[in-house]
Amino acid sequence: MKGPSPLPSIGRSLSSRLLILFVLLLVPAILLKASLFGGQDYMPFDLTTFAPWSLSLSAEEIEARKADSNWDITEKPLLCSPEYRLAKTEIAQGRFPHWNPYARFGAPLFANALNGFCYPTHWLFFWFSPERAYGLASWIAFALAGIFMYGFLRSIGLRSMAAIFGALTFQLSGTLTANAHFFMRMETLIWMPAGFWALSRLAQTRGIQRIPSFVGFTISLSLCWLAGFPPFALAVSLCFGLYLLFLIYQNARMEGWDQAFKLGSLGLAAILLGILSASIQLLPMLDYFPDSQRELSQNQVMLAQQGFDAVGWFDFVMPSPFGDPTQVQGPELIPYDRNPLLYRYALRKNPESGAYFLPNYNYTEYALYLGVFPFVFVLLSFFGQSVRFRVFSLFCLLFLLVFSLGGHFHRLLSWLPVFQSTPPMRFMSVLAFFAAALAAMGYESGTRLLSAKRRKIFLSVVGALVLFFLTLVVLSWVATDSETAKDALLSDIVDKYRSSMPALDDNPALVESYLGAYVGPAIHRFGSQALRTLALLILAFVWILLYPGGEGRYSAFAEKSGKILGFLVIPVTILEMLLPAMLVNPSKPHRVLQETPVHRFLEKQLAEHRHEGGFTVARASKAPRLPDALPANLLNDLAIRDLNAYAFLDKESGRPLLALYGEGQTIRNYWFLSFPADERLKRGIFDLYGVRFLLSEERLDALGEPAMPPMLNLDGEEAFFVYERKTALPRAFLAADELYLDDDKKIIDRMIDKHFDPQGLVLIQERMEGPEEKQAELRRKSPSRNARERRQQIGKAVVSFHKDENQHLHIEIEDSPGAWLLLADTALPHWQARLDTSEATWYRADLHFRTIWIPIGDHMLTFDYDPEPFQTGLYLSAIANAILLLLMAYWNGTPKKPGRDKIEREVVQIGEAPGAST
Repeated sequence: MKGPSPLPSIGRSLSSRLLILFVLLLVPAILLKASLFGGQDYMPFDLTTFAPWSLSLSAEEIEARKADSNWDITEKPLLCSPEYRLAKTEIAQGRFPHWNPYARFGAPLFANALNGFCYPTHWLFFWFSPERAYGLASWIAFALAGIFMYGFLRSIGLRSMAAIFGALTFQLSGTLTANAHFFMRMETLIWMPAGFWALSRLAQTRGIQRIPSFVGFTISLSLCWLAGFPPFALAVSLCFGLYLLFLIYQNARMEGWDQAFKLGSLGLAAILLGILSASIQLLPMLDYFPDSQRELSQNQVMLAQQGFDAVGWFDFVMPSPFGDPTQVQGPELIPYDRNPLLYRYALRKNPESGAYFLPNYNYTEYALYLGVFPFVFVLLSFFGQSVRFRVFSLFCLLFLLVFSLGGHFHRLLSWLPVFQSTPPMRFMSVLAFFAAALAAMGYESGTRLLSAKRRKIFLSVVGALVLFFLTLVVLSWVATDSETAKDALLSDIVDKYRSSMPALDDNPALVESYLGAYVGPAIHRFGSQALRTLALLILAFVWILLYPGGEGRYSAFAEKSGKILGFLVIPVTILEMLLPAMLVNPSKPHRVLQETPVHRFLEKQLAEHRHEGGFTVARASKAPRLPDALPANLLNDLAIRDLNAYAFLDKESGRPLLALYGEGQTIRNYWFLSFPADERLKRGIFDLYGVRFLLSEERLDALGEPAMPPMLNLDGEEAFFVYERKTALPRAFLAADELYLDDDKKIIDRMIDKHFDPQGLVLIQERMEGPEEKQAELRRKSPSRNARERRQQIGKAVVSFHKDENQHLHIEIEDSPGAWLLLADTALPHWQARLDTSEATWYRADLHFRTIWIPIGDHMLTFDYDPEPFQTGLYLSAIANAILLLLMAYWNGTPKKPGRDKIEREVVQIGEAPGAST
């Protein structure tokens, strides 16, 4: 007798399709309801909780505003929003936003890629304020993720209900929801199902009817690169390439090498056009990244440090077993770097020494949550109907699980430049797509096609998982308050890290002081997460028992009950995955950051120093801490340079400060913490950097009296201070003497020396040839060589900024005695200098600044930014997009869609009959 029908299916009517679309639009709308319908900003935390704005709030108000915040996402409020406002200002003034002059000493703006200025939905950030548009852009991304995933799953032959289950699983996966505030990350990943859908259709169609699929894949590849996160775009592109090879192999077996060659040629052409279409962003990015602080060529140890730790695989079925970024109370509050379970069970090792690395766990980076029911259906797909894409998905799933660990397998390919520059853990990002596809396949088959033996095996697998998590719950319950378990855990941690932390030999109590207080809360959290998973696994086990399977159990009642049970899985899964997604996707009431006395003071000082090219601010404190005193980059709006800038910067400007303070002064080796208030702040290097004002939330007697009355909090206590460094140099000045050095270390040593005098000596790194060298030789022979006399001569000269635009500088020099002008702006390519009416050559000086020879007399010096890579990329993108438009104009419409039976025949694995079990 015939077996029961498949899980419930939705028809092909217009109303059915509209219903599916409505569900895929509704679910992300529920997730983002506060920003879409509640008038709130889709922001991870409230900036008014930072000083100086917080000083007008009570402690209770600050805590209330901090609650339910996501503290993993810092780039969005502290980098993207200020830079979008800066770009909007540039566009309003008729200039393209190529350069940010306020990020330390200036850095490329458009070329940093993270903002994704060319990505279509990001244009909303120019039309509205970024904070108001973030929610709408994220909702569009979530909706597209579901629609594309649904379309792809349908294209490989899955029925409507299975396709919508897979689409919702992908849409609500931990990877997408944890990265939703990282809009550029999520938007990169959503084009993966779109590209796979297009490639699948490209393999199924022939002739002119391949044009829509060809164009669709090209656009998908282009947009995943334009979204703004190259590491994820690389992972997605790698999967596109693998799938294309898989389809070529399928075509060769089914239809011969002639068709396979055509498919391969079309695929390569689409890849080329996709890259060309994204050239407007890719070329500036590729031009800048070698000069940026990003490590593009990392050794094996650096790559292994950035590998995904296998202990993070728990995140597939547990939303946050080791901590999450939200502000919560009680036993759940466990900093990532204080979780003893991570120290005890982390597996990553130094490939050279064999010593264990410290854990690199971060909720957002490790967000793999798939949901318990989808995970069970992934397992079920191993037993069910054999769809060709299942084999490919399993291969990719296993390949990426191992590759992302950064171990021996990764080292086989790490000699390739693209893998040297990309942290291995980034490749885990695409697993959500393959896991969701496998879950949809498992849902499609249910257990209806399982033989009694296979059904028992599958029940045994799920039962084993139930027992495993039951054991974890019991062990966690027993160990939470056990002093014996705590001592054993800490002792194991000491033994584990002795080789990598020699200090533990002399003082093993360090582990107790650092981690001891968090042992109980960490075990409690893990146990509560395991209990949640256990409950859902039991529910899934019962579902399998109740769901009818096998031909012998067929009846009308079995068919009806199977459809009901199958339908119920969808709302259960939505509820299961929405709850943790809501925790890490907060929205905050819309706030206008009002001017404070600090802002007004700095604005007044800027007006007084504008002719000098402005000044730089930095944060100071008694000991290094997060630079929270008026957080970094928020001074962009005031046109003030920020030494603690939070941005993509050049790789040179941070090196002297690293040499002076050490790596402990930085966050992830990129951004500087507040600077200790000691004698180092009085050194010439800070004069050179133009650091005129130091912001602090502490009174720092070593810096003298504050430059303005300290701001008070509501309790009347002094809570915000601004100190002035009166020795700060102007942004451009003439130097009395020069020294040629081609050794970076010697230059850095001189710059951080306590006797360094930037105005007395400019350190020119590039040896000169030409007229400037001759001028210098003549000056050396002149009677004015005396240092004091030279200093007096340049002291009479006047250097002032006549025009100070982001991409154009006009500097006037009066009464130059013939000297080198030092401009404290980043020395990066594409800046062109003119002295009076002639082109002039500038040189790298003081490691990362620009210097140019100014002859005797009065002169006008201009610097203009020439965005050559952008212009080339613009032309290439225009050509590629014009080709795509011509192809779509040539296409004469789609033929009648092939019948359902034909599609199902195409997706069944070669050599297997439809419905056969594996």
